[in-house]
Amino acid sequence: MAVATEEQDYGSRLRRLLATADAPAPRSLPDWGGCADPGFDRPGDAVVLLEAPDGRAAGVEACAREAAALVGSAIECGRGLAVAAAVECARGARGAILTLDPLPEGEAPVSALFRPRGAGVLVSLPKERLPDLEALAARHGVAAVCLGMVGGDRLMFCATTEILLEIATTELAPRWLQEEI
Repeated sequence: MAVATEEQDYGSRLRRLLATADAPAPRSLPDWGGCADPGFDRPGDAVVLLEAPDGRAAGVEACAREAAALVGSAIECGRGLAVAAAVECARGARGAILTLDPLPEGEAPVSALFRPRGAGVLVSLPKERLPDLEALAARHGVAAVCLGMVGGDRLMFCATTEILLEIATTELAPRWLQEEI
């Protein structure tokens, strides 16, 4: 598997975003009335992106609220998928291997990783609960895309035959998250 070129150094971009002193922490499950969000803390959990095809956040947030009993963690993707995954890895002190394959037609990897997803929520849950989440998402008109699983000590995003981003979890805790942890 090839590693993204220096020109596409998404790890550096993610580090810069996380180092921004005034960056607000993305909302997590407690903001939706759920339980405390421990981040990605259970190896083997599935990582799923809940996203409304029409871009409306209401269905996604309603689905996330109703899924609180199923999921171990949930975070909105308003600052992009890479930032949401990094925050959850830092909170749970675990890595994740996530695949963006196939990328939507015409979408560049940088867009897939860093595009604000106002109608997107990233969740983790035991993989045996995935069918329950998929059924719940379908009832709300929301896509539930399994991106990968929790595990290891690195956050890795892959697409096709390329590693887009690979960064150690020890490099992921931004200043604003360190106060929370």
